[in-house]
Order: sequence, then C-alpha cells, then structure tokens
Amino acid sequence: TIELGEYASVGSTFPVYHDKGTDLTNQCACVAGTMLVAYYDRYYENLLPGASAYSTQYNRYVPMGMISSYVKNTTSVMYDMMGTNTIKPGTSESQFFDGIEEYCESKGRTISKTSVTNNGNINLTSVKQQLRNGKPVVMFATVHNDTMANMINSSLSIVKSTVPHVFIAWGYYRYDVYNASNTLIDTVEIFRISNGQSTVSQDVYIDSEYLSLENAYACTIS
Repeated sequence: TIELGEYASVGSTFPVYHDKGTDLTNQCACVAGTMLVAYYDRYYENLLPGASAYSTQYNRYVPMGMISSYVKNTTSVMYDMMGTNTIKPGTSESQFFDGIEEYCESKGRTISKTSVTNNGNINLTSVKQQLRNGKPVVMFATVHNDTMANMINSSLSIVKSTVPHVFIAWGYYRYDVYNASNTLIDTVEIFRISNGQSTVSQDVYIDSEYLSLENAYACTIS
C-alpha cells in the first residue's frame, strides 16, 4: 500500500503560467518571476497590472487563459528588467534577482530571499518550513525532471533533462510504500512545481540523479 506520509504547501493552488505564444526566447526565468509576483498579487494587487491573479470568489488562482495578455505583458517587462539573453543565452541568478527587485521597487514593494540549499544540496527541512510559512521557492536547476506519479497504481515515470531551468516549487509530498506485512519498504518524495512550460502544475522527483540545483531560495514580497 502507499500512503501520503507528509506534505507541505503554500496553498491548494498556485499561479501556473507558460511561455508559449510569444517571440521571446529562453524566458523560463521571466515566467518564473511573473508567477512569483502573481502569487503575491493576492495580497498586493498592483503586482500583476490590469488583472487580479487570485479569485476570492472561487478561492483559487485564475488560470492563465483568462488573463493571458496581462501575464505576457508582465513577462515581457521581466524579460527587459532581467536582461535575458544580453550576457549569454538565458538569465543568470543575479540577473533574475536584480530584475525582479527592480520590478518590485517599481510597484512600491520589496523582495527578500532565504537560501534553502547547502553547497548545492537541497535542505528539505528548510524547504518544507518555508512552504508551510507560505513562501514559494525559486529553483535554479542544472538537472531537473518531469515526473508522472500515480500512487494508486504504484507507478513512477520520470523524464530527465539536463537543460538549465528556472521554476517555482510550491508544494512537497512524501509517499510511503508498505509491503503486505505493513513494513515500510520505500519512500517517494516530489516537489509540486509551476515549471513555466505548461498550463497545469507538474511534479519533480527529488533525487540527486534527477534533480541538481545550483541554488534555491524561498522568496517574500512585502
């Protein structure tokens, strides 16, 4: 049998935006920045200009399809402020935070970050605590994966990628696997993420072979 052993999350939903439908390239960091400010738009509504990212009526974040033009506009602003592709393809960690700091300041807000890694190794205890405190985690990955976890059928499908990527983790789940004698024989740990490439949340398998991070930070906008 498989049981949910532990979980931590910033909430039941999170902004899920994607990079399709624009002529911008290498914009995963810009989309991640947009999703981060949209998460805090729930509390400071000027962070996503022109739209409310969160619906109080339905108690959930609004799908991108309903506010796509505002999301794309914000992503374009992030693209310029982060200087994406100006130094080398993509966006560096320093460019990401310089850009999103400039963006937040333009809205009268500030951003702060707390590292949740030790020498590139993820500190799961810290991540879980930050998530429970409502702080999403921006991850700068050199290796990542797309995982399909079906705990009912005890199946796990993992597609590994070595293309550098920036995404946001907003949930953690640990599944415990027991044999017929009710002895724990395995555990499966995943992050629930918004990867900037899909219209739905994704899962990432937490394993050093399939997930390698340069850095990861819990972020607060206030």
